[in-house]
Amino acid sequence: MPVISVDLCVSGGDVTDPRIRPGGKWVSAIHTMVQGASKTSALKMWRLSDGVEHTLLSDPMPATGRGLSGGVHQWSHDGSQLCVALADGGLLVLKFDGEMPISKHVAADVGWWTTPVFSRVDNSVIAVRDWHDIVRLSPTELQDVQWTQEQLFHDGDFAWDLDEYMGASVFHAWNRPHMPWTQSRLVSDNETIRRSLDNVAYQQPRVCRDGSTFGYISDRNGVRNITVIRDGIEVSIDDACEHAGPTWGSGLRTWSFNTDGTMVAYTRNEDGYGSLWVRPVIGGVSPVRIGRAVHGCVSWEDDSLVAIRSGAKTPPEMVCYDMSQIEQLLSELHKPEKRIVFYAGDSRWHDDAVRDHGVEPTVIKVASTQVNNLTITVRLYQPEQPNGALLSWVHGGPNDQWQVSFMPRHLFWLSRGYTIAVIDHRGSTGYGRAFQQSLEGHWGDGDAYDVIDATRHVQQMLSIDVENTVLLGSSAGGLSVLGAVVRSAADPIASAVVASYPVVDLLSLARADDPFEAHYVPTLVGARGDDDSVWTQRSPHSQPSAFIGVPVLIFHGDSDPVVPLSHSVVLRDAVTSVGGEVTVHVMAGEGHGFRQRHNQEFEYVTTEQFLQRFVP
Repeated sequence: MPVISVDLCVSGGDVTDPRIRPGGKWVSAIHTMVQGASKTSALKMWRLSDGVEHTLLSDPMPATGRGLSGGVHQWSHDGSQLCVALADGGLLVLKFDGEMPISKHVAADVGWWTTPVFSRVDNSVIAVRDWHDIVRLSPTELQDVQWTQEQLFHDGDFAWDLDEYMGASVFHAWNRPHMPWTQSRLVSDNETIRRSLDNVAYQQPRVCRDGSTFGYISDRNGVRNITVIRDGIEVSIDDACEHAGPTWGSGLRTWSFNTDGTMVAYTRNEDGYGSLWVRPVIGGVSPVRIGRAVHGCVSWEDDSLVAIRSGAKTPPEMVCYDMSQIEQLLSELHKPEKRIVFYAGDSRWHDDAVRDHGVEPTVIKVASTQVNNLTITVRLYQPEQPNGALLSWVHGGPNDQWQVSFMPRHLFWLSRGYTIAVIDHRGSTGYGRAFQQSLEGHWGDGDAYDVIDATRHVQQMLSIDVENTVLLGSSAGGLSVLGAVVRSAADPIASAVVASYPVVDLLSLARADDPFEAHYVPTLVGARGDDDSVWTQRSPHSQPSAFIGVPVLIFHGDSDPVVPLSHSVVLRDAVTSVGGEVTVHVMAGEGHGFRQRHNQEFEYVTTEQFLQRFVP
């Protein structure tokens, strides 16, 4: 089989935030396209019966979702209007008479808006502005020209993901020093749905379209599960598997009601694998799995259930499940028909010769005996023709996870014979609240030991030498792999490291301007003040001699607002001063992650040249 090209891996293209138009005949979504060196986005609509496509808005461009999140647009409850957040800020309302919009007008032109919702009471729109203001926008008598704004909430540091229940808005909010997945609350004037408990995180408040049923996700039982309130009855769907990941951005939709609120569809995280299930809100009927693979952006109206679906071998696709025979489905006498509504990305990914490089990973449980005994999970991807080298790879976050979804860079290295071990160190999500919180006070230490234990386990299992092992990580994952080098200096586990925009100087990170995460760093590290020695102990540049004989390749954007370039520079200067090798490539015009195609290409090519020094 031919190896996968750099050109294909950076070809881009995505679809996100699908919303079924009330009536169940059409679905709208944001389509992102790569044109030369730039990306454009468009709001499109597809007829579910035959895939007929309409472009609803491309100028001005709509905002785009993040991965399997959305929060970009929403239909009115009668399907006659559509509100969309714009890429350059502002909200736009489209009015329809049939299939295509007949007018468009600006509802708001200042601020960064997310998760717009049409009120069930009047013609107003409620939306979140700049991550913390809840604003109601109402059309004046001029209708198509002017909108008034009324601020409903500004009593907290962060707010997003809202809906409306019985005339009252409800939304997800939290204050520093917490993160949305450590302790957050549901805010509402309706006291029956207001939720706030210490050491409990809430997310995704949701109301069915007819307004009768309310639900949300919380981890009050130790796992992120759904709770539903219908007819005064509160029902929790207790499950060993989580129904959602952490809320890194607005618009996460891992579950949905049907139109009348009698059913729910929801995702499950099974050691990183994903699946989609349905069940009645009330009653003793067991849940039924209707789809395998990772699903997100779930939307259910009438007989149509739409989601974005992705797997190790499956590029992201927008799928529709036919739910017309729900009774037979719940009796497990019928499997719903699944139709592909839209393929996202480069069509070359659907070539069998390319897809065959994809492999389903094996789930391995590893005992980590340092810094409290824990069992961590490794997903092992083994190529058809191994070249004898291991890439031990760590996600960012650090409170996050890479599920078994489509990852072009995994296929790139698998096609070249590299074995990949994806490590879910302590603090990773997908395994319940206790495992996620186990990193607090141990970041830069416990996660590093987990990387060491997991890497050694795979090396012994597959008889792979240290000389043929490379550690990879980005952002927080960069700190984990660099820390692993430091803590295994007496008995190394790898011959080299590749890191992108890695966290290096923890005290500097805590003092940074990042409004979303900087306040959480002291809790993760366990430092009790700026003069606490733990800052230095956990920062890789403070022990530069550990990197002698372990070359490090780093890529870092010169405009990174989250982890500034100074982190990579201080590591390079410290290590090279004692005779070690650290190469830093500065990516011009890039922030936290690389968006420009030529920089993405450079990262692939340079990394491959670097690895060929160790695996000829």
